Amino acid sequence: MLNSASYYRSIASRYDSFRQWGDTVASKVVKVGEISRGTRVLDIGCGTGNLISAVKNISGCNAYGIDLSLEMLDVAKKKIANGIFVKGNVGAIPFANCSFNCVIGAFFLHLVDRGDREIVIKECYRVLSRGRLLILTLSYEQIEKSIYGRFFPEIIGIEKNGRFSDIPEIKNWLWNSGFTQVKCETIQDEPIKIDEQFFSSVKNKAISSLALISPQAFVRGLRRLRRFLDEKGDEERICDQPITLVYGEKQL
Repeated sequence: MLNSASYYRSIASRYDSFRQWGDTVASKVVKVGEISRGTRVLDIGCGTGNLISAVKNISGCNAYGIDLSLEMLDVAKKKIANGIFVKGNVGAIPFANCSFNCVIGAFFLHLVDRGDREIVIKECYRVLSRGRLLILTLSYEQIEKSIYGRFFPEIIGIEKNGRFSDIPEIKNWLWNSGFTQVKCETIQDEPIKIDEQFFSSVKNKAISSLALISPQAFVRGLRRLRRFLDEKGDEERICDQPITLVYGEKQL
């Protein structure tokens, strides 16, 4: 079982060196979320503020964020001086009803206890005045085809067997919480370049699932990746990175 608070505390200072959101995803979030200057946007599980800062840079929105890690929030506050970032539990969002025009969240839901996930969706509905909830996540098919799973196959079972919720389940939670026009679509994040920088990020357990496999499995995966890099030499190695956007609308 991953101790999320401890994990993110340990990587907060270097998180941005290997986890960023590109303009492709941020622009899609702005478009689907109908975000513009002055829109009040809450990023749940915001971490170091990567997504909300990218969205603000494009749209000029009013930025808010909530996360359990003070260390991650400290980084976020430095990115958006006039943003409002608070420590809190996404299962009991510390904002009043109808406070926001849009709620966004990227790769946070799998860190919430499975029994509490629908509660989180209901909380997002509560704090929305009118607008959309957007969730970035992975489908089971995307997990199976992930570049990380290629070198660390053990994480596929971990991610699919209870850690990540599959897309139909997430959509049902949105419907059950009152959202309408619930949809999902595949979008392409920035391609991953498999190089020495990627090796370094993996070695530092850039994704939390790498902290869940056994030390022996982790060493085996690093050896596979090292061998792959050595065999390819200077040949450019680019890997597509599809993710899934699930969203629904609250109407008054």
